[in-house]
Amino acid sequence: MNTEKKGSKLAIGFIIAAVASRLIPHMPNFTAMESLALFAGTYLGWKALAALTPIITWYLSDLVINNTVSRVWYPDVDGIVWYADYMPTVYISAILMIFVGAKVLKKWNPAKLALTALGASLVFFIISNFGTWMSGTLYPMNAAGLAACYTAALPFLKTSLISNLAFTAVLFGSYELVHFYAYERKAQLA
Repeated sequence: MNTEKKGSKLAIGFIIAAVASRLIPHMPNFTAMESLALFAGTYLGWKALAALTPIITWYLSDLVINNTVSRVWYPDVDGIVWYADYMPTVYISAILMIFVGAKVLKKWNPAKLALTALGASLVFFIISNFGTWMSGTLYPMNAAGLAACYTAALPFLKTSLISNLAFTAVLFGSYELVHFYAYERKAQLA
């Protein structure tokens, strides 16, 4: 499918709705965030708007989560938790996924979309867990520590793969349906 609908308000609305998946109770790593990054790159393109929209919405949801349900993880922080050590690797992963969405998914089909979604989950897993290991707080700074970090994260990879496939199908499929009936079908009937 050709993604000529870049920059649309409809795509931004879908992005904001996808972020809400983080703010409702869910299984660990079962959110639309990776799918959101692919979607933003695909429908908004590789430009400031595409990169900033998911990053800003992702950060705002982090801000809410880190100061409410995850506040217990920051006992040494007085006041609002504006920054956490995990953020750089998570946002680097997101930027890579936005780039992949913009470059790889310009023209997509279901198989290409599914493979890209699975790849995005693997990229997120590799980069974010490498960042966890590099923080030096949970695992020893050696090969055994890195292996232990990735091994401990395997259950999260499973839910990430499943959620990314599901949310990617929902985001891309719903967007195409809404866009078709709201714009293309209307133009055909006119």
